[in-house]
Amino acid sequence: MTGSVAVAAADLGASGGRVMAGQVGAEGVELHEVYRFPNEPVAVSGTLYWDILRLYAEVRHGLAAAARRFALAGVGIDSWGVDFGLLDASGALIGNPVHYRDARTRGVPARVHAAVLALCAGDLPLTTGLLIPVDAGVAAAFLR
Repeated sequence: MTGSVAVAAADLGASGGRVMAGQVGAEGVELHEVYRFPNEPVAVSGTLYWDILRLYAEVRHGLAAAARRFALAGVGIDSWGVDFGLLDASGALIGNPVHYRDARTRGVPARVHAAVLALCAGDLPLTTGLLIPVDAGVAAAFLR
């Protein structure tokens, strides 16, 4: 596309990821799928984890492929933001992020909902979201 600006986007989904390149110009928007890869959790000692190092390598591979095909002006990364990774003071990942489908979250939505209801005089339907894995993995002691 003549006179366009190209950007790349990495999308991390629950079962797969992809890198897309978009060209935006006076003629409109053109999207190009550059790279796809599977996203499969890894079970270690009974806990289900994100394979964060492989995901990082796959995203880098896809972005490099996009940069070879297009003069990129920018990059964005999107994911389903239910899980998290904890960082130390220097910004290094402390441990492998636990997958939202891990058994640690069983029964947690009811505990979180009860705690929120105890703090507020209202009804808030909590079935998913960041509070669930945080409670299960980090802050469970505060809600007991």
